[in-house]
Amino acid sequence: MSIILPFEKCPCGSGKKYIDCCFELNHQYQKLTLPKGAKTKYKKIIIDLTLYNEYLEKIKTFLNFHIQQNYNLCMKNYPNLLFYIDKLSDLHIPYTDCHKGCDHCCYMAVAVSEFEADYIKHYINNNWTNEQKRQLHIKIQDLNKSHKEIFDIDYLISNIKYQNRVPCIFLEDGCCSIYSVRPAICRTYLSFSPSQVCKEVQFNSTSENNVEADTANDFRNELYTFYLSHSKHICGHCHLAFWFKDF
Repeated sequence: MSIILPFEKCPCGSGKKYIDCCFELNHQYQKLTLPKGAKTKYKKIIIDLTLYNEYLEKIKTFLNFHIQQNYNLCMKNYPNLLFYIDKLSDLHIPYTDCHKGCDHCCYMAVAVSEFEADYIKHYINNNWTNEQKRQLHIKIQDLNKSHKEIFDIDYLISNIKYQNRVPCIFLEDGCCSIYSVRPAICRTYLSFSPSQVCKEVQFNSTSENNVEADTANDFRNELYTFYLSHSKHICGHCHLAFWFKDF
């Protein structure tokens, strides 16, 4: 990473030089260093470092406090954590080609904790119709017949996961049917490459020139510790579909 120089154009969009704008407010920005020859939607990626650190502090404070708290309290307050995870990721979104209807990453093996799965189940039980639940059950049954290995507890550490390109059980017409309660990894995984490059990576198993990012890097350990501390039966992450086999 590199900083914004005083006489460069201020990233806030004011049209002023940085030294005459956010520099005076002690508002900092940082440029992301891109791999040479990388195919990205934008040549420069500039992150609001002040807001980034503010959101990161909120996330870590939540996680450190709730690690030892009651399960029900954590479930109740969990939307607050997701709010700040989204805010942090949103700082990167303008430089991505991620948009509604782009579902290439929805064919990846998504690692989900038991806590996250319970949160999604609670949402479904309280918001979905019986017909929606029935359709999900049918989809899971069909997946169990065609890709039974996905429901193996050790699937995520097996090599076969790289061979499968199976759509998420919650993918409907190119969109996520549980978007508001989607897993953390679905919120933090981003690609700065054009959508077509993402498609080539997912369906042709090529990673050349693709620029991926995970906005959870600076709080991943705390996040995983939080999830593990509230596991009821399985301490670890499994494929998203695994948690819904008997749902």
